[in-house]
Amino acid sequence: MISVLISPAGQSSDRHRKVRKIINSYLKEQELDSVEISVKFIDSEKMRILNKKYRKIDKPATILTFSQQVGKRGQIFKEPRNLKILGDIVICLEEAKKQGLSLEELLKHGLKNLLNFNEQSGFLPQISLSKSLRT
Repeated sequence: MISVLISPAGQSSDRHRKVRKIINSYLKEQELDSVEISVKFIDSEKMRILNKKYRKIDKPATILTFSQQVGKRGQIFKEPRNLKILGDIVICLEEAKKQGLSLEELLKHGLKNLLNFNEQSGFLPQISLSKSLRT
């Protein structure tokens, strides 16, 4: 089971369906199941604040990712439902629109950051902060 948590909850159900479809499709391509991921949509000002706090860059990014895969001792956190919690993808659609980026591009970029695939060694958990797709 792939669990996708989306906030704010009051957004369009069409966007929620699209987000779930993109994430489910991508994770199935990677042969991953039993995972949980959170997607949060925020405005430019909130993104600027996060970007400044975590990357020391005082301007909004299009996307940030926050992995929840590795703890202080390298364990993978699991919920009672036995889902691996991949992490959070935070998206600013205002900034993405300015750069001509689609929701699908943003989500796939965020998923790649959270998964950090390496063809040689497979799945490598990491803690990462994503940079903008285009600088």
